[in-house]
Amino acid sequence: MIFFNNCKPVKLDIKKDKKGMVVVQGSVMMEAASREELWSIFEKGSENRHEAQSINKSLSALGDVISALSSEQQFIPYRNNKLTMLMQDSLGGNAKTLMFVNISPADYNTDETVTSLTYASRVKLITNDAQKNADNKEITRLKGIIAKLKKGETVDEAEVNDTTQG
Repeated sequence: MIFFNNCKPVKLDIKKDKKGMVVVQGSVMMEAASREELWSIFEKGSENRHEAQSINKSLSALGDVISALSSEQQFIPYRNNKLTMLMQDSLGGNAKTLMFVNISPADYNTDETVTSLTYASRVKLITNDAQKNADNKEITRLKGIIAKLKKGETVDEAEVNDTTQG
């Protein structure tokens, strides 16, 4: 079973390619804790049990989202938990997502191995339509004009009508 204990953005790049398109790309790394680590939290005392219960709630919410995505339901319950809100772009957005599952060949880990592989097989059913995030020069120019107007700055007519800027 997978229990998340760390979620952080690794990298965000914004650049222009050769065609003048603004390209935005990012990476998020999720680190998981093992079932043994979760049980050790339970054993440490009552204040740590709240943490373990939160992990279980997050995992349950993640399972709900994965089920909804893999069965292509209309409504995906991302807002039911902070973890699923953080993972929204990675799970059902415009992204390529990789999931690595570590399993043990030991007999005493059979239940955990089967559970992990079942979870991974559900994730495998999710299909995203990953596309390049890019804006052309004209869209970028117009977004700049909109940003100026929102700040209360003035924009001359020549700047608005100048399609050669970029």
